[in-house]
Amino acid sequence: MSGARSWEDEWRATWLSDRAYVSALDGWVRRRMIAHHAAADREARHESVGPWTVDGLVSDVHRHASANHWLWATTSICFLQELLFCIDDGGVELSRHLGTGFADEIEALRDLRNVVAHPAKMPVRSHARAGEKKDHAVDSFCVRMERDQEFWGFAVELLGNWSLFSDRRVTRFALRRLNTTGRAYVRQLVSSRSVLTSQHGEGSCRARRFNARSSQPLAAVARHDWRDPRRRGRSFAIGFYGGLGEHESVAAAFMQGRAAIDLDGLPSEKPLFSDSCRRRARPSTRCRRPGPRSRHP
Repeated sequence: MSGARSWEDEWRATWLSDRAYVSALDGWVRRRMIAHHAAADREARHESVGPWTVDGLVSDVHRHASANHWLWATTSICFLQELLFCIDDGGVELSRHLGTGFADEIEALRDLRNVVAHPAKMPVRSHARAGEKKDHAVDSFCVRMERDQEFWGFAVELLGNWSLFSDRRVTRFALRRLNTTGRAYVRQLVSSRSVLTSQHGEGSCRARRFNARSSQPLAAVARHDWRDPRRRGRSFAIGFYGGLGEHESVAAAFMQGRAAIDLDGLPSEKPLFSDSCRRRARPSTRCRRPGPRSRHP
């Protein structure tokens, strides 16, 4: 692949290289896991709620790719997409709340998951109509891969040579799709907060936020501790520049940034600065007690 970007360049261009972004997603996924356990009357702890985590899988993707173990890196990406896009409902199907604007990109990753995670699955003839071949996950994956001009020629080659699923080009294709869909899903989770606020009012937002059985899309991914202004600034940057990167208007990107730090609905509407800071910054209105007058000769 002459002229292609190096793996490190590919990696740095994605949200997977942003530790704060990954940490926010990891926390959201763990909370959804715990909520599903609680709904089933099971106990779960944040640090041991499941065998796969966002943090761990992101680390596996980079580690395997750096060692040129491309098939394992691709497999880690496939597990990561299922964890992100299915955990809201707690099953193996895509979340019901998932937006339709990026569903086709996710389906490409799911086709790839079916190929690498089910190695014994072979193509068969359909029993419905004699002589007609039934589509295999490889077929639908290659069709979606052909839509990308950079991978069109490779997709044709891949269709006839399944061993090429261990090629780095499959990993690069999957990484780019995961980057696109992951950012789009975070924007959906973030923007859903402002949509709920504008349509149903703040009280309805808070009721849904604290409902353990809801999907909890209330900016949980991009919101950090409100007490740390640096984290709030980071959260705003994720929402704002993520919107600009997708060619949205400045106003829309700004609203995503606001939603990311949850300015419209903090738990108790606590100010960014403490009362003591405000008192120190406010000019004093109390009269100062006069001191002793100086005596003049």
